[in-house]
Amino acid sequence: MKLLSPDPLRRLGANGTGEVKSHPFFNGMDWPKLMRKEYIPIFRPPLHKKQDQAWASSSPTPELSQEVKAQFTGWSYNRRPGQEKQDP
Repeated sequence: MKLLSPDPLRRLGANGTGEVKSHPFFNGMDWPKLMRKEYIPIFRPPLHKKQDQAWASSSPTPELSQEVKAQFTGWSYNRRPGQEKQDP
């Protein structure tokens, strides 16, 4: 649940990636394997339309509907001022 906190200062990982990596939920995670993208997902959503793959193209991100935008009202993905990016 802490990953879903809308407050970026209270969100899991706000104090660095180690916070996420050390959480009990991720016990047993092979982080180097994850970074090499060697995990096979247990679910792959079916792709029915060309638009389903729009996110993977090199073209600009498609415009989101107002309904989708409304789901993220109040969320921030910005880093705290002075917080440096940390390597995984």
